[in-house]
Amino acid sequence: MADALLDHVSSWADGRGQCLRLYVYEHATPARRFYARHGFVNTGRTRALGFTEGSTLEMVRPLQSGFDAR
Repeated sequence: MADALLDHVSSWADGRGQCLRLYVYEHATPARRFYARHGFVNTGRTRALGFTEGSTLEMVRPLQSGFDAR
């Protein structure tokens, strides 16, 4: 189900920008692996959660029609 949902979001977003950007909880290893399998990479940027210990990691994935590799 998660694969299908992400594919749908990616199809919708294609042509609307250069990349998909998300933040994922740093200790959510299964979620981070899921996104990595779908081409997301960690940018190194983080944001504090504020309501609990830990932070989120920014991950991005280029969109095909909006990505310029130059």
